[in-house]
Amino acid sequence: MAKTSSGKARDEAPEPSVTVADTGNAQATSGGMAVTGYRGPAPVTGDTPHAPVHLSYTGQATASGGGIANTGYMHIDTLVQGAAEPDPWMKPDDYLRQVNKGSVYTHRWRLVGRTQTMASLVPFARNEQGRVALLVGRGGAGKTKIVTALCEAMRDAEPTVEVRVLGPGSSIGPGAFRELPSTGELLVIVDDAHDDTLPLEKIVSGVRSVNTSANVLLSLRPYGMVHARRALARAGLHVSEATVVEIGDLEFDDALSLASEILDEAVRLHAPRLAAAARDCPLLIVTGAALINSGAVDPQRFEGDEQLHLELTDRLAEALTADPASGQVPQELLCALAAFQPVRLAEPEVRTSLEALTRLPFDLCAQHLATLEDAGVALSHGTAVRLVPDLLGDALLIKAARHSGTGLPTGYLARAMEAGQGSALANLVVNTGRVDWQQQQQGTGTDGLIEPLWEQITGAFRAADARGRVSLLEVVAKVAFFQPRRALDLATWAVDNPCDPVTAEVGPGFTRTWTDTEVRYALAPVLQAIVHHLEFLPQAATLLWNLGRDDQRGLPQHPSHPLRILAERADYTRWGPTKYQEILISQVERWLTRTPATPSVHQPLSVLAPLLSIDGHDEVWTPVTWTLTFRPYVLPPTREVLDMRGAVLDLAFEELGHPQLERASEACSLIGKALSLPLGGFGLTVTDAMRQPWIPHLASTVDRLHQYIVQHTLPPAILVAVRTELRWLAQYGPDGLRRPAEDLLSAILTSPDNELARALHGGPADPAVYADISDWRAAQDSLFGDVMAALADWADHTIAARVDALLSENDRVFDTDIGRARPFILTLVTHRPPIGEAICEQAMAAPESSLTSLASVALAAMGHVASDRAVHWGRTLMGSGNTELTREVAHAFGIQRGRGDLLDGEGDLLRELAAHGDNVVRRAALGAVHAIAAQHKDLAVELLTASLPVERGDFDAFALAVAGPPYSQLSWSDLSKDQQSAFLAALAAAPSIDGYEIGQFLAKLARTEPLAVIELLEARVESPLHQVTGMHSPLPFRWHVTPPFRDHDDFPHLLRQIRDWIAADPESTRRRYLGVHIFELVAGPYDGRVTDVIDEYLDGSDPVKIEVAAAMLSKAPRTLVWDVGFVRRCLRAADRHGDASLRRMRGALYNASNSGMRSGTPGQPYPEDVEEHAKATELADGCATGSVEEQFYRDLAASALDRIQDVTDELPPDGRDW
Repeated sequence: MAKTSSGKARDEAPEPSVTVADTGNAQATSGGMAVTGYRGPAPVTGDTPHAPVHLSYTGQATASGGGIANTGYMHIDTLVQGAAEPDPWMKPDDYLRQVNKGSVYTHRWRLVGRTQTMASLVPFARNEQGRVALLVGRGGAGKTKIVTALCEAMRDAEPTVEVRVLGPGSSIGPGAFRELPSTGELLVIVDDAHDDTLPLEKIVSGVRSVNTSANVLLSLRPYGMVHARRALARAGLHVSEATVVEIGDLEFDDALSLASEILDEAVRLHAPRLAAAARDCPLLIVTGAALINSGAVDPQRFEGDEQLHLELTDRLAEALTADPASGQVPQELLCALAAFQPVRLAEPEVRTSLEALTRLPFDLCAQHLATLEDAGVALSHGTAVRLVPDLLGDALLIKAARHSGTGLPTGYLARAMEAGQGSALANLVVNTGRVDWQQQQQGTGTDGLIEPLWEQITGAFRAADARGRVSLLEVVAKVAFFQPRRALDLATWAVDNPCDPVTAEVGPGFTRTWTDTEVRYALAPVLQAIVHHLEFLPQAATLLWNLGRDDQRGLPQHPSHPLRILAERADYTRWGPTKYQEILISQVERWLTRTPATPSVHQPLSVLAPLLSIDGHDEVWTPVTWTLTFRPYVLPPTREVLDMRGAVLDLAFEELGHPQLERASEACSLIGKALSLPLGGFGLTVTDAMRQPWIPHLASTVDRLHQYIVQHTLPPAILVAVRTELRWLAQYGPDGLRRPAEDLLSAILTSPDNELARALHGGPADPAVYADISDWRAAQDSLFGDVMAALADWADHTIAARVDALLSENDRVFDTDIGRARPFILTLVTHRPPIGEAICEQAMAAPESSLTSLASVALAAMGHVASDRAVHWGRTLMGSGNTELTREVAHAFGIQRGRGDLLDGEGDLLRELAAHGDNVVRRAALGAVHAIAAQHKDLAVELLTASLPVERGDFDAFALAVAGPPYSQLSWSDLSKDQQSAFLAALAAAPSIDGYEIGQFLAKLARTEPLAVIELLEARVESPLHQVTGMHSPLPFRWHVTPPFRDHDDFPHLLRQIRDWIAADPESTRRRYLGVHIFELVAGPYDGRVTDVIDEYLDGSDPVKIEVAAAMLSKAPRTLVWDVGFVRRCLRAADRHGDASLRRMRGALYNASNSGMRSGTPGQPYPEDVEEHAKATELADGCATGSVEEQFYRDLAASALDRIQDVTDELPPDGRDW
């Protein structure tokens, strides 16, 4: 039954899924029976539970048993039982009752010293534009009291402002926002919004999507501002658009007034002492006064206000944790909860940690935890527990860790760290670091509460191997925001002191090696938290740069890549530049002066690329519809934005002429990015009005680049890069940019070197020069013709040497991409074959040169126009003994030949290549099979079978070669029986058969020889070669093409063959595990023909057959379990062989019920689980009572219900970290 708020009245009809509840007697003021609840059995006397209910309007009603009666229901005939989503929003009266019910922790006293705060919040609450406000204050500063005062002020407001407060323990489910008023003035308040697990972006977006005029107030601690900024940005808001109200310390007079009001007359003389000691925390004034009234605290015993403050904090903790029924909960347990919270009791390590630190057995701890929950001091969610209010945990941790008189460490944190394991240890570090940060912010910290703990962390980190360091850094990353200086020092030491690798077992038969590279990867999230602090950004950014400059991982695929973290800090918001960007520009300038002589993978300027973006987008989450919306925007060219871009461009132009081509290339790329117009996207159409303001600035950048090129001599490869960046503007740009871009391209010298470098890059052709040619390939051909004409007087060897030098430069600027040079070399050698010979000659003389990669295209071109010289140079290069050159020959005469005919001597050359000892050479040579098979089939078969495949690529090439039309001129039937058998034997020993080509081959083979495919798979399972490489390697991870076994008349015989093969070796777990995967592949959708084969094993007395049947059923589709007759036969057959046999069969059927893919709406149970619960319950009701099948279906229904409930339990219940 769904949870509901007690005594909550509603004036609208209940949802159809809600049942009426009998919560007490009520008498309507107009006479008749009033309905006093809306969940459970019907309230009409004599009705049975869930009977139809007839409700009519009863007027105002009051429940005689207490609470509020529901009124205004109009003739609702039937209310159907079902789970309704609880309303998370509390009305002001309910909220006020909750926060004021305590005797010590209460907000009943008047608000003092917050006139200015209320003067800001009351108009905000009445605003009709739908705004967001942030109420920011330390723990205990009085945020909740201000919220209660605002609720009271709105209660009497005219016109009415509806107020809703996010209640504690409330789930923000998909339908939560439908409970809010959709029209009229609305104020939604979120208390404790500082916890980063609270989905603020969903709340803000959801409230605004339901009621566009609603205002949202977020009450949070200062450290929650980072979380709030990110959340608001994702909701499409900038923090500058929000009203920020900061709560400072009370003035002494205000603190004195509050203390005097609360203190009894007999002890009111202590009001000045109390006000002086606790004016930074009104909560302490309230609770301290209550403690003084009760005699629990005597302020006269303390010499200083600081000691009184500590005593009040201690007594606050004691008062809030008092157990009225059984004395007090042991302080050891309370302190342990404060240290380890959230305490995840389901983890054995956490339970062990509690026992070690408290010296209490866990069964006693559990009893005390129940007491704390009953007292409202502990809050649980699932199996996680934490103390409330949040300040209580902080106070207890301070009390345990620091001596109240001297302020010296007590050693408690050292004991806690020694006792802590798993998440308890991680939470200890985070909680201590946060509390220490809060004290430092308040100016009450001395040497640092976390210092003893941090010393142990540092010592453990320095002594740890790579695996230990990675584990510790995961903890440090969670506390780095609160301890930026300490975390930064640790990260700096880790970079300067690499560790040795370590290999450890991570599972049965599996090992993993941790190296210093993993440590460096783990440092990035630590630094990501630190860069939020402007004070530490320079040093943290430098560490990130040092970690990321040679990190070859892709940035899009790795969110924690150091350079991606820097890029995110460098990015604009829709509101323009940030302080982070200014600091990063200065840091990049420093890095440029320190860059080593050896080029790095990434260049410093790449960090600043986001600063040159003109457009971007926000991501807005709408929880009502569970949709993610992208909100694009175009930045206006404000002075601040242009100044920022100008600073970046200054650095880029300084680097453009750098002798290190990699750095100059990055500068050119950055300038090109600065010339990009807004693109739009995500529904935004960029108009001329958006583009036009930017054109003067972009034109000035083009002019600056024009002047630079005229005044400086740049390498040919850099000029090619300039052409590449300007080509689009020169061809498609708006009028204000196209002409300047054309003029710039025309200003580039057309020297032979410059033109040859451009041709080797594949262009680009200047739009203005080739304006009459619309097709880019035709323009490229014209460019190639012009370049060859310019080289007409050059000697062949000179051209080859310049190609080598210029291609090397191009590779440094554009990264190695031989594909770009190949079209021009093919054209050049086709027209001047001797240049091909020169390329081959110089490549053989210097195999490490760039020309080696062009030898294959040169040979291929020569094969078309100079056949005898092509074969000669093929044999010459092959005879050099250099593997790379031999591979080039194999590519030229094999996969890249483009000819079906054979040159003189080419057949023998191909035979030698096909039998070569290098797999790459053999595989490339097999490419000739496709080209020559139509005219020379015998030679094609000879080449294909010259050597058995070894690597996966060999098998893919072989399988594709015999795939038949349209993939190949050869087919499987063209091979002799011996050749076929040899290939299948090799395939049985192959390391993997996951390739698409192999899968396609096996599917085609299964059409004619299904048993051969099955026996191949069985042979791979039994092969000793695969038993040491993991259980999944013998069979494909997935079948790209499903073999058509079901199409054969002897399909049941195929199933029986697999079934009997599994049963033949009952001791082989491996055969059974992998064998049922083969059975599943062949069986397909477990129809009657399949279940008949399984059924044959159910009738015998052999327990092995029952085990095999269960194994086969474990892979069945989920719908099979609804066949009650078949399930009954399976369970009863297994039951005849004992409990163990029955458990195996039940487990197999349970696995089948959970097979297949599932999809659903986040926050809601899977439809399959809902269906399973309903169907299993229905089938269980129809089974014989006490039968094995009834119990199976009951358990299946219970399991589905557990999964349904788990979905709800996984939702965060409040703003706390669970």
